[in-house]
Amino acid sequence: MSEGTTNPLICLTERRFIELFRLNKNLARNLVDFVRLFVPERSLARGISLETMVLCSLRFYVTGSYKRCLGEELNFGMAQSTVHKYVHLITNIINEHFVPQQILFPNSEEERVRLKNEFLRRWGFP
Repeated sequence: MSEGTTNPLICLTERRFIELFRLNKNLARNLVDFVRLFVPERSLARGISLETMVLCSLRFYVTGSYKRCLGEELNFGMAQSTVHKYVHLITNIINEHFVPQQILFPNSEEERVRLKNEFLRRWGFP
């Protein structure tokens, strides 16, 4: 992704960025920095920036569509097969290295019941 008018981290307002990617720019940059630790060098040598890989993956998570990632709102300049490859790569990195550190599931039935009741109390949703 070239800098300037084609880089969503630069050219979009914070509000529009959040609408498209469901993260603010700072969180997106932090995610890029985190993912950078685990991306194989060979994936970075193909001319697609890590920012583009991560943003395209985020856009796919939001829409569930490769086509919207490829050009309706933004033009990442990649074929659908390339988008698929990078979404797969970024998703695996997030699942393997980020999720275990950030998302904890209850370990006991007692903890599950406590969390279920808390969720019902706070949001009225069983």
